[in-house]
Amino acid sequence: GGYAEFVVAPLARLHDVTGSPLTDDQLASLPTAYGTALGMIERARMREGETVLVTGASGGVGLAAVQIARARGARVVAVSSGPKTDAVREAGADAVV
Repeated sequence: GGYAEFVVAPLARLHDVTGSPLTDDQLASLPTAYGTALGMIERARMREGETVLVTGASGGVGLAAVQIARARGARVVAVSSGPKTDAVREAGADAVV
């Protein structure tokens, strides 16, 4: 599980992060938030040029979805609370409601 001290995995699935500029906390969030967001975008079969609606866009998974969808060429409409709209726009949302 996520709290395991040791893990066994195929070598092809491992990535050396020794030289990464990210902290351990930041690296640990990548498979959680970004993996979940990527799975949703792939399951939806999002294509370049489509419009994507991201609800909860100011949370970890939501921000990741905004960034990934934008990077894949989608127009992103995001739903977020007022104080966090600037961060969501900075992440790549075309419109925030």
